[in-house]
Amino acid sequence: RGLQRAVDQMAGYLQTDCGVTKGDRVLLYMQNSPQFVIAFYAVLRADAVVIPVNTMNRHAELTHLATDTGARVALCGTELLEFMQPLLDDGALERIIAANYADMADLSYDLPLPDPLHGLVEANYAGAGVTLWSEAIAANRTPKPISAGPDDLAVIPYSSGTVGQPKGCAHTHFSVMVTAVGGTVWNPLPMGTVTLASLPLFHVVGMQS
Repeated sequence: RGLQRAVDQMAGYLQTDCGVTKGDRVLLYMQNSPQFVIAFYAVLRADAVVIPVNTMNRHAELTHLATDTGARVALCGTELLEFMQPLLDDGALERIIAANYADMADLSYDLPLPDPLHGLVEANYAGAGVTLWSEAIAANRTPKPISAGPDDLAVIPYSSGTVGQPKGCAHTHFSVMVTAVGGTVWNPLPMGTVTLASLPLFHVVGMQS
């Protein structure tokens, strides 16, 4: 229920405050985190198309992805914002939603957060065109009724670009669902199973899993 609520809130913000409409491409530039999962489904809930971005990409690659897809909006981790923010200055992007992963960590847990997550204070990353994840969620927007169907685009993962520029691989809601259903048929897991996602979720293998 918590995931559903956060997905709806972010989807509503994307539509209402960022002007995302059906078929729009949205860049998703984050490490594996709860926010990545929420953002992925929020973009789909907003009838838009997820463009998962390799977190090792920098300005040239990001510019290519924004230009190639026509994306105007991006969601990224605060530690990656320095590489995404120049696209606002270049006019390649209009809005960025920046997430601090530590915000969704249980600080009372018996394992401390890794050092790189300390000091990523959201207030340090506010700027023109940048909205903090916490503010977007707090706006508590309601998404519009779903209008995307099986044949509409859902996600465009990009190749690594070993031969020329990276190339987008277009997948519909139907083709993504085939993989999701097939995965449960070939690798059934009982209720309550806990899994460790070690592959990067921006990569097609991690995403499929």
